Amino acid sequence: MNAAHEQEIVAFHEGSHACLHRYFGHEVQELAIRPEPHCKLRVGQEVEGLDYIIGCCAGKAAVDRWYGYKAKSDDNWRASKDRAQALKAALHLSDGDNEAAELLVWWGERRADILVEQQWGQIHSLAFALLEHDSLTGEAVNAILNGSNGAVVNTTWSGLDGQGIP
Repeated sequence: MNAAHEQEIVAFHEGSHACLHRYFGHEVQELAIRPEPHCKLRVGQEVEGLDYIIGCCAGKAAVDRWYGYKAKSDDNWRASKDRAQALKAALHLSDGDNEAAELLVWWGERRADILVEQQWGQIHSLAFALLEHDSLTGEAVNAILNGSNGAVVNTTWSGLDGQGIP
């Protein structure tokens, strides 16, 4: 696999995290594939635990969708930071019950598969913007997902003077 191919997979992986987190109303602060791939959420916001678990599982779902099949082995997924974050949230929600937490993560994976399929066009848009720019601000992510191809558009206008539109 060449470097461009690997970067495309990373872009879809990270783009899916941002897309699903935004789907649930989480504010994305930054999204990047270089130098270190990440989807950073705004610190201090309240997020629903189950939604967060699904967002953590989105990267795996997107890579499976991109390849067109699920990997035969889950070893890479089980060792990933994404799964560790999903499991940490699941353990919190299940009061430390490992079996319940594993079931919550499994459920999150399934929900992520469904939502990634539904949001594939938006994920595609984010992935290709990432490939072009390497990183995106939260504003750019919102703009892309709102259909403006990443151009941050100022939609406010203070020119109203009571006389109507000039």
